[in-house]
Amino acid sequence: MILAYPTGDRSKALEVARELERAGIDGVAMAGRIAVGRHRVLGKGKSSMVLICEAEGEVVAAKVRRIDSPTPDMVMEATMLRAANSAGVGPKLLGWSANSIVMELLVGRSLAAFLSAAGPRAGTSVRVMLSALDKARALDAAGIDHGELHDPREHVQVVCGEPEIIDFGSASAARRPSNVTSLASAIVRLTGRMPDGRLIGALRAYKEEMSDERYREILESLGLRRAAP
Repeated sequence: MILAYPTGDRSKALEVARELERAGIDGVAMAGRIAVGRHRVLGKGKSSMVLICEAEGEVVAAKVRRIDSPTPDMVMEATMLRAANSAGVGPKLLGWSANSIVMELLVGRSLAAFLSAAGPRAGTSVRVMLSALDKARALDAAGIDHGELHDPREHVQVVCGEPEIIDFGSASAARRPSNVTSLASAIVRLTGRMPDGRLIGALRAYKEEMSDERYREILESLGLRRAAP
């Protein structure tokens, strides 16, 4: 049973099903890009599965904890997502329980795929990179470290032309945030440019002083300029 992966324990699956029902889920669609046995899901990680679900006529996503997950429950991740939402980042949190998180469904393509298709110098690419970094900056300002933005292939999705930071399973408010520096370094790799002394200096300065001024210096070093109003 997909609700109790990988053991298929019936009692555990029923427990998760009741949690999803209390969260407003009416049904689970065995659909998505990833095959898990005879089923298909939207996402599969070491700690959870992401399922496409229906809630009151709306299509949403449910992240369900795997039976063999190293984390005891989903509460911390839900707490981090709620905090990120308060900063204007992440899929909207709709509900949570010990074993599941229900949230807004965001389906797009990875930032890497988007930049590869559009070209790193295209106007749309510049706008998307700026917006992604602005959201990373919002997380920094909120004191939330995402923890995975050094490798944004699965964690920054471009949905209808807008970058979205997803998957807060590794997020923490207990460590110093490094979202901007991690994502900026990743963008350098994705665009195939070599980090120069100016950029390295700007990243170091931002680590010391996470101010708006230091953030603007990173953007200037990356050659990302905002369009005139």
